[in-house]
Amino acid sequence: MHLTLILSRINMNIHNYYTIPMLLCKAVFSYNRAKKAQNSRIKLGWAVIILESVKIAIKYAFIFILGGVGYGLMEIFYRGRTHFSMVLAGGVCFLIIVLLDNRFGGKIPLIPLAAICSAAITAVEFIFGIIFNLWLKMGVWDYSAVPFNILGQVCLPFSLIWIAVSTGAILLNRYVLAGIFIL
Repeated sequence: MHLTLILSRINMNIHNYYTIPMLLCKAVFSYNRAKKAQNSRIKLGWAVIILESVKIAIKYAFIFILGGVGYGLMEIFYRGRTHFSMVLAGGVCFLIIVLLDNRFGGKIPLIPLAAICSAAITAVEFIFGIIFNLWLKMGVWDYSAVPFNILGQVCLPFSLIWIAVSTGAILLNRYVLAGIFIL
């Protein structure tokens, strides 16, 4: 009689008394199922992270190649020739432009952002010039005769040209690449 009263208080009858161990087993199995599901979500989380990392690597590889080919073609049209170092520099420059635009595009107006990108391109060109022209003595280019040059590797007139090129690259990033990669 006492057991029936206790069970009735917790909204059970005497028949459910025998099912309590079964309910406990069910609870343990449910917990184990939930734990397995959580572990599979964790494993799936790693898969998502890996896939996102591959997607980002492909995106930036594409941007690097696009910038390298574009820079190389600009040199071919301007000078009639190019060098592999300029393709590498172009890839690095376009990556920098895309990263700067993605970071500061809504905060800095287009032309000042293009000027910042121009300074970055000039810095990359200077570094590549030091490596390929001065250290390795490949003679890829020489701006010694151009006014306002630094060690014949960079000069003010080309830095100003890079503002226009950067403006085009920023617009390409915003209106073409953004549609391809959903940056």
